[in-house]
Amino acid sequence: MADEKDIKKEIEIETPEEEPETPAEETEAEVESEEPVSKPVFSISEEEYELLARLVAAEAEDQGFEAQYDVACVVMNRVLSERFPDTITEVIWQSRQFSSMWNGRFDRTKTTESCYEAVRHMLEVGIGLPEDVLYFTSCGYLKGTDPYTRVNEMYFSKQRG
Repeated sequence: MADEKDIKKEIEIETPEEEPETPAEETEAEVESEEPVSKPVFSISEEEYELLARLVAAEAEDQGFEAQYDVACVVMNRVLSERFPDTITEVIWQSRQFSSMWNGRFDRTKTTESCYEAVRHMLEVGIGLPEDVLYFTSCGYLKGTDPYTRVNEMYFSKQRG
């Protein structure tokens, strides 16, 4: 994975000032599948990129690209939320938030190309989940949250209220 080391120190995603109009013949489902929910402007260091890709591997390595991408999106939703810390590093290392950070899985995991691609896709395309999707588990929807979607064995939930 030598090409992963060549990533720029900073990656910036810019949002177009105006969204193009959607042709009337497109259905809502088609629009949802093509456009991410939001495209925030943010930059990420190489260290944060590596940390996020490794967390994606530790949490969703065997769950496929869509679940891996959604895990990356949840982390970025948390960074952008007032309920959580303001950086990827602080969100990932926040106490008792991601089981892989305290059960040893993070330390044992090797990051796969698919996990790097999921993070890269999130940086290039944007966050493809609503901003209130802040949680995921592999054992069912988190108590006290509103279910959003299930991807393979991963359950993604919205913040209540």
